[in-house]
Amino acid sequence: MNSTPPPVAAGKSSSLARNSAISLAVRLLAALSGLLVTTLITRTLEPASAGNYFILFSFCSISAIVIGCGVNLSVVRLVSEAMALDRPARAKGAIWMALKLLAFAALVYATVLLLPPVSRQLAAFLKFPPDVLLPILLIIWTIGLALQSALAETFRGLQDILRASAYGGLCSSLLYLTALGIAALYATPTLRQTVILVAGATLLAVLICSMALRRALRRLPAPQTPGWRTLLALSLPLWGTNLLLVVLTQADLWILNHLADSTDVALYGAASRLTQLLTLPLLVLNSALVPMISEQHALGQHARLQSLLRDSAALAALPAILALILFAVAGPLLLELFFGASYRGAHGVLLILGAGQCVNVLCGSAGYTLMMTGRQRDMLWITGLSGALLIPLALLLGTWLGASGVALGVAIALGLQSLAMCVCVRMRLGLVTVASLQGMLHPLRTLKRLL
Repeated sequence: MNSTPPPVAAGKSSSLARNSAISLAVRLLAALSGLLVTTLITRTLEPASAGNYFILFSFCSISAIVIGCGVNLSVVRLVSEAMALDRPARAKGAIWMALKLLAFAALVYATVLLLPPVSRQLAAFLKFPPDVLLPILLIIWTIGLALQSALAETFRGLQDILRASAYGGLCSSLLYLTALGIAALYATPTLRQTVILVAGATLLAVLICSMALRRALRRLPAPQTPGWRTLLALSLPLWGTNLLLVVLTQADLWILNHLADSTDVALYGAASRLTQLLTLPLLVLNSALVPMISEQHALGQHARLQSLLRDSAALAALPAILALILFAVAGPLLLELFFGASYRGAHGVLLILGAGQCVNVLCGSAGYTLMMTGRQRDMLWITGLSGALLIPLALLLGTWLGASGVALGVAIALGLQSLAMCVCVRMRLGLVTVASLQGMLHPLRTLKRLL
């Protein structure tokens, strides 16, 4: 395949480099503030209560995907394609339809969760002390997370990477950190108080983001809706894929919660939080790359698209590998530094999960390439099969090896999923997304190509 970029490539490269630089700064702040939030939680709550918090957060994250109906991904594609084709009215119409669909799903979710039998069973399932406020807190937290994702991704579709990155995580993380930090100055918050503070901060972050989006949409003409059939046909496969992805990434906590106690869940959750740093470079590049995948594919610029995919994967893989080496050498020290001495025992889990994440980063943005080029059904099948492998494998290995066994099952399933996505992109689109060895060996040269 010819690697010589077309005439528009220089502008697109500069756009990727500029947007990636913006995203890098915001993502670094978000990652740091998010890590500090986890540090505050693990140092103010007992390990058992911290484990319960991780489970509650996982429940709300999964529920947010459920009520999101896939609009957080479909709105990026619909809006970015409409703007690329100079159809801003259609972009605005897609945004309003996506928000209406999300509002309807949120109403159904709140109604179900407020039913007394459901709320009682939910408290027992989550191992949360009986509390009449629990369903209300979960509703606020879940709807806040769903709206935050949809609104932030709308900015990404509009190519406003700064606001997309800021409202996608930084704003809420800073609010969490502020609320929890102020509370910790006066007294040690309980689990219930921590959940109240986090849920309230999420709602405030959504309010700030919605006000910014309202101002941005005023510049667009009257909305021209693409039609419910178009939105649902695109959103539902993405919804299924997104749901399976979040289950795939969080099933380990639930499996360990079933096999062990909340203290083990806390140690595992802390190690998992630290391994997220390995994927930060790829997340930064994806923030700018995702809308460009849809644009380049729509314009038929496949040679340029492959160059962007491989170069971005190479730049993301190098720091991920270096971070894994750091975890191997100084993992116990890092765990104690961030979370406390009782978390040193999570070193084995940290290394296993880190190795799985490194394989994921080396494979690049294969998943987003499938979803942003009309191959969302392929992505759905791959993710479903990976989930079908992960759950029994993690259960089996977890029964034998405890938390390390669960982590090993997750790492194997994640690695196989990443490789399968790469193969599918190659077969369906003729594109390679894997990081090139030359790109990793010569990072400055690779960066110059993006500049």
